[in-house]
Amino acid sequence: MKNEEEWIKHIRRRMADCSESLPDGLWERLEQELERPKVMPLWRRWAVAAAVAILAVSSLTIGLLFVTSEKDLSRLPQVAVSDSSGQFGEEPAVLSSKGADDLLAETSLPEEKKTMFAHKADSRTVRVASLSLLQPEILAKQEPEIEEVQSEEQAVKRTESEERFAERKTKRLHSADRSAQQNEWHYTKKQGGEGHKWELGLTSGNTFYGSANTLGGIARLDSRAIHVTDASAGTMTTANESAFRRVLLNNSGNDVSTEIHHKMPVTVGASLKWNLNEHWAFETGLNYTLLSSDLHAGGEAYIEEEQKLHYVGIPLKVHRNIWKNRAFRIYASAGGMVEKCVSAKQEVVYADGNFGYEVEHTSLDVPELQWSLLASVGAQVDIVRALGVYVEPGMAYYFNDNSDVETIRKEHPFQFNLQLGLRFMLGR
Repeated sequence: MKNEEEWIKHIRRRMADCSESLPDGLWERLEQELERPKVMPLWRRWAVAAAVAILAVSSLTIGLLFVTSEKDLSRLPQVAVSDSSGQFGEEPAVLSSKGADDLLAETSLPEEKKTMFAHKADSRTVRVASLSLLQPEILAKQEPEIEEVQSEEQAVKRTESEERFAERKTKRLHSADRSAQQNEWHYTKKQGGEGHKWELGLTSGNTFYGSANTLGGIARLDSRAIHVTDASAGTMTTANESAFRRVLLNNSGNDVSTEIHHKMPVTVGASLKWNLNEHWAFETGLNYTLLSSDLHAGGEAYIEEEQKLHYVGIPLKVHRNIWKNRAFRIYASAGGMVEKCVSAKQEVVYADGNFGYEVEHTSLDVPELQWSLLASVGAQVDIVRALGVYVEPGMAYYFNDNSDVETIRKEHPFQFNLQLGLRFMLGR
């Protein structure tokens, strides 16, 4: 490449003072023309101007062709040569030495310049041909490196895509977890348990009905109303025996009856529920129950009694969840309860029919325990996360306590009841 540049510079220096010789007799003809003035027509002036312009453009083109270096020629685009079928090939066109010679022969240049351009075209042809031959080998060597780089880029892009997908998936999972925690009302599944372990309930309920019964003659709610008051005296009397006998005497010979009315029991209490797992739970607590009864016996002479019994009981039940979701569940429960009468009072009014009245207040002693069996089906709605409302329709069977006190449980041992309440979710 260096030799070629030096050679081109040498040629340029030699051609710097190059000029062509003028034709013979040119100066004589010019002198003759200058001696006599001659007027040139306007159209000839335009023709001369056009010729001068064409000559200037041709000279400029030839000069540019002479001074163009090989480096400038290499910047020209390569033209694809079509084959005989008219299709363009992928290889760049190679200028053969024969084509260069023909091109120079057709050009009206001096022999010295033609020789220079022929030599330059030959060197250009050899260089292009060598590049065409070496190009497949270079590409073959570079292809594995290019493929390796492309595979590494694809692997990096694939890894970045997988990381972005995993990050989006993690964000969606975290969002879903937060949403589930916010929308969870009562139960949250955990390993080894579920939701709130303890629930505190407040309940209130009663049976669906009372009881009314009519008996012939005169009866009492408590057969122990007649009791010994002065055993040391050896005489047996009754509490208000005289008033009771007067009522019996005034009703002798009359058709009289006794009406007994047992009111609906009322129960309130608190319960503590322990959730063993998702399906099972135990419940206990403390209940208070009021049993109230009224009696009217006789005609114009009569006896009226009002009896109130106060019971405290401890229930024990097992719960089984049937169906549930976040805010609603249906369950069944079964168990039993034991109750103790802690207070029993009577108020008796004696009317002898002659405008005479006597009132007696008596406290009864009921030491026997009241046992019962319980079963119910419940439904609970959680109105907020830690508070639910429930309803439990159910049934109960009360065993005979062998006491002398008449209550609705002795008259109707099998009863339907309805419990309503609130449950507060405590710990997990």
